[in-house]
Formats: sequence, C-alpha cells, structure tokens
Amino acid sequence: MVISGGTISFAPGTHITVTSGETLKIFNSTLRACGNDMWGGIIVETGGTLIVDQNSKIEDAEIGADFETGSHCQISNAIFNKCFISSRLQGNVDDTKHFRNVKFYCQDFSGQPTMLLAPHTGIRASGIS
Repeated sequence: MVISGGTISFAPGTHITVTSGETLKIFNSTLRACGNDMWGGIIVETGGTLIVDQNSKIEDAEIGADFETGSHCQISNAIFNKCFISSRLQGNVDDTKHFRNVKFYCQDFSGQPTMLLAPHTGIRASGIS
C-alpha cells in the first residue's frame, strides 16, 4: 500500500496495521488525529515493513510507529510530532531498521510548544538484544 501526497486524519484509538509480508510506504504525506484526541498510530507486525520518506509527518499518535520483533523499517526525511511515543522498537534490532534524518518534535509548526497529552518524543527500545 502507498500513501502519497495527502493528509489522512484518524479517529481516536484507530490504528494502521502492517501485517507479515506486507509493506506500507508513506511519501510526502501527513498522518494525524482528527480533532484533539490521539489516534493509535502504525503497528508493524513481525515480517511487515514500513517505509516513510519525502518529508512525511506522523502526528498526534499514541505510538507513531510500533515495531514488533522481526519487523522492518526505513524511516528517512520524516517528522514525528506530538506523539506520546514517536517510535517503539521491540525485541531484536537488526540491520533492517534504519532511521535517517528523522526529527522528533512536540510543537506546532509556528515553533511554539504545544499543550497536547504528548509529553514524550523520540524512540523507546525494550527487550533489545
């Protein structure tokens, strides 16, 4: 599946799930919440792949991109903004997970900090070996 050149707004608690053997590509697009409540984010299951590039933004998510053990990603030239956890890596991290030129924010794009329920940004890793 490819999302290119658009903005998609998600209802609270909804997710995109990338299943084993599938690839989601996001180019020059924004994925964000519809309204003031956070959406669930993207879950990449074991064997699934997420590719994000070309100044795409993932905003307002509980977990922007949640990678299970054995999943794959290429995140380049992207922005995670106003996510409670921008990216979560679980289990073994291998050479199939790449983050390049990725920015993590918690602000509106006028440069002012925002008062959303998203005090955390960045990458959380657990169970890494």
